[in-house]
Amino acid sequence: MRYSFARTPAAEVSAAPPAPKPQLVLTGLIWGRDAAAIIEGLPGIEGARVLKAGEVLGGIRVRSIGANRVVLTGLDTAWTLEVRRPWR
Repeated sequence: MRYSFARTPAAEVSAAPPAPKPQLVLTGLIWGRDAAAIIEGLPGIEGARVLKAGEVLGGIRVRSIGANRVVLTGLDTAWTLEVRRPWR
């Protein structure tokens, strides 16, 4: 039997690798009546953005904002971010 590209099973054809997950960074928290998080690294967004719980930007949703951390979900991933500290 001769080899034919047309007969290559679909399982053998490699799909493109998935896009890399974004490197998200929590750069600050804003406290008050409506807590907010300052987040860098959102897909397709240049620079840092201020987001409140429930908001979605770049396919990433802010699930919750706590005293020292933020929980984000999207792109089949969940992130728990803490404010970065330069001395660590």
